[in-house]
Amino acid sequence: MDDFDLKFPDNFLFGTAVSAYQIEGAWNKDGKSESIWDRHCHEKTGIVRKNYDGDVAIDHYNRYVEDLDLLKELGANSYRFSLAWTRILPEGTGWVNLKGIEFYNRLIDGLLERGIEPVVTIFHWDLPAALQEKGGWANREVINWFTEYARVCFKYFGDRVKYWITLNEIYVFTYRGYSLGVIPPCIRDYKMAVKAAHHALVAHGSAVKLYRQTGLNGKIGVALDLVPKTAGSERSEDKYAAEVANATESFYFYDAIVKGAYPELAVKVLKEKNYWPDDIDEKELKTASEKIDFLGVNFYGQQTVVYRKGAGRFDSEIISANAENVAYDNKPCADDCFKLMMKIKEDTGGRLPVIITENGMGSNTDVVSRQEELNDGFRIDYIKKHLTALKKAIDSGVDVKGYFYWSAFDNFEWNWGYDQRFGLVYVDYEDDLKRIKKKSFLWYKEFLEEQGRMRKGKI
Repeated sequence: MDDFDLKFPDNFLFGTAVSAYQIEGAWNKDGKSESIWDRHCHEKTGIVRKNYDGDVAIDHYNRYVEDLDLLKELGANSYRFSLAWTRILPEGTGWVNLKGIEFYNRLIDGLLERGIEPVVTIFHWDLPAALQEKGGWANREVINWFTEYARVCFKYFGDRVKYWITLNEIYVFTYRGYSLGVIPPCIRDYKMAVKAAHHALVAHGSAVKLYRQTGLNGKIGVALDLVPKTAGSERSEDKYAAEVANATESFYFYDAIVKGAYPELAVKVLKEKNYWPDDIDEKELKTASEKIDFLGVNFYGQQTVVYRKGAGRFDSEIISANAENVAYDNKPCADDCFKLMMKIKEDTGGRLPVIITENGMGSNTDVVSRQEELNDGFRIDYIKKHLTALKKAIDSGVDVKGYFYWSAFDNFEWNWGYDQRFGLVYVDYEDDLKRIKKKSFLWYKEFLEEQGRMRKGKI
């Protein structure tokens, strides 16, 4: 091991993260129905690069045993994955597909047999197409649909799953899906997006409340993509533009869940622009802010914003970013991660545990050499910087409980298709989806072994 010898708490969760649509494949096998991502990709709209789809993805549905063995070799003590709603409730509601239940039972049992804690995300963007035909997240009934789905998940898996995440990145699947129209369901209606976001928040809270009622002995939270916005200059216009961006985007959801209220500035500008739906009942935020056991943070970076008359929805423009595309310009943003952890501590008095549910670096230059060695030192450097920032946050009193690198495997990266690789494991799409361990895999493995030795007092 190199000189990277930070010691994390003994019960710290170290793992990797994936989602169902991105890795499973078997899109119509064993009773699974079509999700909005299946339909979107099958329609070949051109939004996804090269019209790729997730029909096969990395074939995890059939090769999960091989993949679990790789996770065991890695030495991670936990693994975050999502359930496919369409594999469990093919019509979105109603009859339960027992073959789908059996698959996830095998997956969960396989993890536990290998000493790996399952961390389950109930929803990671793949809404059943049957429910989108009824309005999807913009239909208030989605609160009941999602709660029913969560009930089935708790019933069949709650005896073994001790960590639950209700929704992944509410901002993305509501605002990017219903306002920007860049992901399914590809609608461009800002007011509808605000309504969809409200329904998702209430659905999240409803599922948390339901979990409490089950009496299951586990922890439940949510995963938010928190992308802090900073002003591009000291000009008052730029500062205000950044404030509006923070209030109306990531921290809109954060405030609703953590503070029980939408940011006042967000409500003000949404109403001024006539984006505020008349039927939103802010009293429902009491449900949305149902006490969570941890806040999942998907952290990829920050964005710099300036005022630009007529730009965007609120006269602002992003002039630089190391969020989402951090991986593509290789600009680690660990300092911003530390600052965000300190903000959460300040807002919550340090009483809300945090788990980094996603943090990763993608690249379109990962290439296997003749010796089948993949030297992705830039990815190792990225992980080191962020782990250092998290250890600094822990030492500063932030209750950080875990870190999940995105992702365990190269996979279908949404609109980027297969052209961006985030995995610790290389997947050879040209050679039978062969799995090849990258240098980052070997480094992370050694780091985790080092953590184990330090816990046992052998160092």
